[in-house]
Amino acid sequence: NQSRMASVYGACSFPHGPFSVCGLMVASLAAMAASMWGISSCRMAYVEYTNDRGDFSDFYLDPTSDGEGIPMRTGIGLFQWLEPFDENDWSQGQCRGYTTLQLEFFGDTVLEVARGCGVLAVIGAVAMSLWILFLNCVSMGQMQIRVLQFCLICLTVNIGGTFSIFFSPLCTDLVSYQNDSYETKCTLDQGGLVVISAGLLWGVALLISCIYIKAPEKDVQVLADGKQINAFEHRQERKRQAKLQRAQEEKLSQLLAEQKAQQDMIRQKHGVGGGGGGSHRGGRGGGGGSSYASTRGGAMSV
Repeated sequence: NQSRMASVYGACSFPHGPFSVCGLMVASLAAMAASMWGISSCRMAYVEYTNDRGDFSDFYLDPTSDGEGIPMRTGIGLFQWLEPFDENDWSQGQCRGYTTLQLEFFGDTVLEVARGCGVLAVIGAVAMSLWILFLNCVSMGQMQIRVLQFCLICLTVNIGGTFSIFFSPLCTDLVSYQNDSYETKCTLDQGGLVVISAGLLWGVALLISCIYIKAPEKDVQVLADGKQINAFEHRQERKRQAKLQRAQEEKLSQLLAEQKAQQDMIRQKHGVGGGGGGSHRGGRGGGGGSSYASTRGGAMSV
């Protein structure tokens, strides 16, 4: 059953080994952050085009040419574009979501595929990161490990699918309707580089899961003397022994504390009893002396 089903252990017990699980956690969390930042960026790429009908926000609405074509550059992403503060510096501005009219103008199936891959990549990144976080206290069987690896492969493919935006009209055919000589070209920008790093990090997580995350019955380790042991059971046995030792130490400390408390009580009782006895004897002695002196005085008087 242990080979087929997941088993729950104590928090931070790391049944698959602390180094492999921690490495998987770091890689997945970093990949999730990079995925979310890069896919939501409005500078995944920048598009260079020649335009004679206004800026990126509304050039497609003007049916007539305004004059000579002007080379322009605009930052774009899957869901947003960069509206510059200054027309002379395209790289500084604020992100604006694509309007319905913009998507109707340059949107197509390829762009929708890229956007869909982006949505799935973000959802998958969050889900995989949560799953991997639970590995600090859960062991997986061979089937669960294969499902984990398959999901990591799908997530990496989805990350790569977002780059299909470079094959959409937004990057290939934005302004040719104005003039056949007007070209459109997209270049990778900072958001795209972050998305690439996210894909690489998910690939690292996949490698860690393939090499170091093993089912309990397959987690075999060869010692220096050539002896083979089950590393999973060896780790669990060490944890059991450490837990047992801590319990024994706590019990011993409790017994010593109880013994010390009993000794303190005995000392207190002996101290009170000794003082009372001395006073009693002294009283008896004093009383006897007075009586004797009184008797002698009476005899002398007679």
